[in-house]
Amino acid sequence: MPGTGDRPPITVASLAAGLLWPRLWRTLPIATRPGRLIVALVMLVVLLGFGSVYDMLDTAWRGHPAVAGAGLDADWPPADRLDANLRGIVSNTNVVDPELAGALIAQETIRPGQARAAIIKSFRKRSTELELDAQAPITSVQWDRIRTPYASAIRDVELLRGSGLFETASRNTARAFNEVVLGAVSLSPARSARAATWWWSRTLVPMFSRHTAGAVTLGLLAMLIFGVFGGAIARSTACDIAGWPAPGPGESIGFAWRRRFDFSMALLGPALFIGAVALLLAIVGAVALRIPGIDVLASILYGVALLLGLLAALCVFGLCLGGLMLIPSVAVECTDWLDGVQRVYAYVAGTPGRLVMYLLALATQGALAYWALSLIFAGAINFAAGATTGWLGAKPTEMAGHVEPFVFQIQPDAWALTGTSGVAAHAMGLWELTAVLLLAACVFSYLFAGGTALYLTLREVNDQQDMCDISPDLG
Repeated sequence: MPGTGDRPPITVASLAAGLLWPRLWRTLPIATRPGRLIVALVMLVVLLGFGSVYDMLDTAWRGHPAVAGAGLDADWPPADRLDANLRGIVSNTNVVDPELAGALIAQETIRPGQARAAIIKSFRKRSTELELDAQAPITSVQWDRIRTPYASAIRDVELLRGSGLFETASRNTARAFNEVVLGAVSLSPARSARAATWWWSRTLVPMFSRHTAGAVTLGLLAMLIFGVFGGAIARSTACDIAGWPAPGPGESIGFAWRRRFDFSMALLGPALFIGAVALLLAIVGAVALRIPGIDVLASILYGVALLLGLLAALCVFGLCLGGLMLIPSVAVECTDWLDGVQRVYAYVAGTPGRLVMYLLALATQGALAYWALSLIFAGAINFAAGATTGWLGAKPTEMAGHVEPFVFQIQPDAWALTGTSGVAAHAMGLWELTAVLLLAACVFSYLFAGGTALYLTLREVNDQQDMCDISPDLG
């Protein structure tokens, strides 16, 4: 009879040996491996590059940015009202030198860029005069007091100038995401719900209702970029979980690029189906319900419309629950997009309860990790900036740092620095932006890696197919 000393020790691994959901805890270390972070970082750079180019071309085409200062759901102000507001700012002699103001007011119209340049030039002139006239070095408190009216005028001009569609949408999405995470971490579901509702009503709906062409263009572009780079991360993650040699960034991107159509359509296909149902019902209703007699027949057949509506609603429900698995389904099985989508919806319908539990596990781990990483990244940026510039003395504005966690606004007042100090501030801000993009890369890498782990787990539950069984890349 074996003694007590022969019993194997009880560990967390032994207690969870028969469970599947603890395997999802591996997602964070898998997602933050350098190769996947590099792919996610490249994805963000490509996305920001194409989005910025779109905003630039759209602004040149319209003659002004797409989004008014009040937001996506606001109408662009008339030219005369915009000009009147700019003239009011320029006329303030506290922020614009009288000579510069007179030259601008004499023009037929004033552009926001001209007003901003005049404010900055006036501040630099005044700061130079103060430094020359001061009997003692100016303190940081004095600089803040001097800079405040100019900074306020700059913000007013930026508000009047508006912003591009991609810039506004991405900024609103980041803001809503941060609020949702903070609400989850602080156990305040109402805060998360308000942030999600705000994003839906103030960003997504206005984008497609007021800027339909731009929203569709940016949406298709995002689908392609997310499909290619998300597919690369998903394939690399699947190989890692299966115990295969994980492909490097270049190899995984090459794999995804060869299947770019299937990856993109895996994301786009369900949305196209939902849109097609809505368009069909809209066309039939617009035509049939206008014709006397036919409208009665159409109302009798309204049950068909309800069935189509039910089908679309189920498609939306499945997309909300299983959307993370669409790209991984193609990456794991090396199949076409239609088969991948069918597999995802089958798994959603097969085990919805387990899926919700797995999603909660992933969301909890992801929210806590993002909260901690945000504090760490903000602390690193501020510590480096404080230690580097701490002995430089007072300046019109800080050259680096002063970044708030979950906001990460980089160098909002760098315009106040002159000469090489301004160049240095922008260079340091570029490094800080890289750090913020690395944090965002962690988020996207976690989403694609988590979707892959979730797909493999649900596949094992529904099809009894081992997580190590993934299809080889046949080129």
